[in-house]
Amino acid sequence: MQVNFDDYADDLTQEQKDSLINKIKTIIRKHTLCAPDWTEAISAQNFLVELSLILGMAGEDSFIELLNVFLSSFSPQFYGGYKVNERNILIIPDENQKLINCMIKEDETDTFYHGALSATEIKNPDRIYKNYLYGTMVNIAISANNNQLNDVSKYCINELLSPEAMDSKRGGWYHYRLPWITARILLSIHNILNNNHLAFYLSMSEIEKADKKGLDSLIERIYDEKYWRSGAGSWVSMWESTGLCLEAFITSSSALQNRYYVEKIDKVIAYLFQDDVINQWLPEDVDFSTEDSANTVLAQIVLCSVLYRYIHLSEWTRYATYGRRIGELFAKVIDIFTNSDKINARQFCTAPQILLYIAKALKK
Repeated sequence: MQVNFDDYADDLTQEQKDSLINKIKTIIRKHTLCAPDWTEAISAQNFLVELSLILGMAGEDSFIELLNVFLSSFSPQFYGGYKVNERNILIIPDENQKLINCMIKEDETDTFYHGALSATEIKNPDRIYKNYLYGTMVNIAISANNNQLNDVSKYCINELLSPEAMDSKRGGWYHYRLPWITARILLSIHNILNNNHLAFYLSMSEIEKADKKGLDSLIERIYDEKYWRSGAGSWVSMWESTGLCLEAFITSSSALQNRYYVEKIDKVIAYLFQDDVINQWLPEDVDFSTEDSANTVLAQIVLCSVLYRYIHLSEWTRYATYGRRIGELFAKVIDIFTNSDKINARQFCTAPQILLYIAKALKK
């Protein structure tokens, strides 16, 4: 069924939202949640788990198999608990070095991070990847109340709360230059804090303190009251970084009750909706023909998804008329995926993440 837009409508109708959600379900069922080309990376598993929960598919056999694929990345320990089995974790060859190289290249033409945050001053690049990894892993592990998953979530949280993982001076997670790392971890932490059964075996008070410090650090990292730099050069775009950082606040149960946060976020959103800026993250057309163009679409969808949720809050309804344009972008992307015999968004993580972020927007 084609999603048709009323010429005078400012937003998607509920019927149109339901139609797009049903298309996403059809895509997922056709491809299955545990298809090898989608589950090779932990981050993709995370997106698929979240998507399953949003779409009400957590009771299906393929969801259980997805969790089994995830658990294969861990090895049981003699005295109990689990530890990451790194041989089963897909890592892009020299991924950390590629990230560092992007940061070095950025520093060659931009002096913003010169000094303590310079790429050449990073002493523990492996910790960057580990923080991202544990942030996504804990989100998967809390998706079901199961002894094995509970042990994994305890292990991941202990890693994330360790001194090596956190920036004790400035707040957030290593590396401070990369706000999207902290944002991604905070998204998982907010799911933990909203999950009652986890209080029986996780230290919620420690997690809450880390959450507050992380949010404070993100607010301080807004660049020129406009957006969040990625700090990673071409590895992560400013639009994806900004989307993830904004999402860290909207998923918190209390952050948007903090007027200081709201005032800072309001300036970011006002900048994003300026006429000369909006077309950079809200395009008329989408292009999946190359890896770079697919990554551009991904970043745009992430930011659009988050802003779509913000403009439906009372503080930002003055931007609600953009709901239609964002909805049209969602529909274009879903139609491309629906009409493709084989989804090829250039990376195994890209398609699940795009589907997740469209679903997040439409189900809120």
